[in-house]
Amino acid sequence: MTSWTEVGVAAALVVVTGIAAALTGSPVVSALLRRFTMRDTDRDGAADLHFHPRGLDNGGRWIGYLERAAIAASIVTGVPETVAVVLAIKGLGRYPELRSDQRPREGADAVVGDDPAGTPGGHSPIVGLTAERFIIGTLASYLWAASWGLAGLAIRTAIS
Repeated sequence: MTSWTEVGVAAALVVVTGIAAALTGSPVVSALLRRFTMRDTDRDGAADLHFHPRGLDNGGRWIGYLERAAIAASIVTGVPETVAVVLAIKGLGRYPELRSDQRPREGADAVVGDDPAGTPGGHSPIVGLTAERFIIGTLASYLWAASWGLAGLAIRTAIS
């Protein structure tokens, strides 16, 4: 039989791990995404960062907090299947935005022989910049949360 103390310690570990993953992940993921932000040159030749804010103010940040907390907690509690649910909810919620954001490929990403309309049977020259940021940010966020979850699981196993 599990004592109330053990349940309390386990619950506290889940909460602390979830909060730590949520709050410490934002600076890490933001720094990574800044490295991949498009830079355009304006008429004066100065580089200008272009972000494409959409939706609620800080909505993406809050989604990140919640997803990292849920992922870390699911790993600590031994229910990693929940990660698939979190990923599905996020993907379905962002699908319309990702689907509508398509731009012609340029530079090294362009496929030789492709034209802006695409070639039948060939590779599409269309890429969604929002989709790329979504994938990079999501994977970085999930890996960060999973590392906190695994650390919490190791502590939980050690004290059990």
